[in-house]
Amino acid sequence: MNIKELKYYSSCEESFADILRKHGIKFEREYMFHKFYVEQGEKYRRYRLDFALVDRMIAFELEGGLWTSGRHIRPKGYIEDCKKYNLAARCGWSLYRIPSDWLTKLDQSHIDLLAFLDDILRGK
Repeated sequence: MNIKELKYYSSCEESFADILRKHGIKFEREYMFHKFYVEQGEKYRRYRLDFALVDRMIAFELEGGLWTSGRHIRPKGYIEDCKKYNLAARCGWSLYRIPSDWLTKLDQSHIDLLAFLDDILRGK
């Protein structure tokens, strides 16, 4: 059994996966991108991208816990995220951060997310 099949995904992660599936977009979850840098002498990392369009080197990170003092906005978590995002950029990834509100609120932010994804996937 694949370890990813055992992982619990948040409702935001499931919503984002559903959006990608509905648009026929092939993606991988929890994609470990550090292996590209190991060969170039970079220290071994266990960083994973929430969602990766591997063939296009496009990544999406979902930023949750914004209103509950979650890990992403506390100092240590924020610093670790910066390291991860910078390493992803050095490895050639285009990384986009998606706040959870864009997925949970069915308002203009949700519509903006769909337009944002459309622009990214069309190369704009």
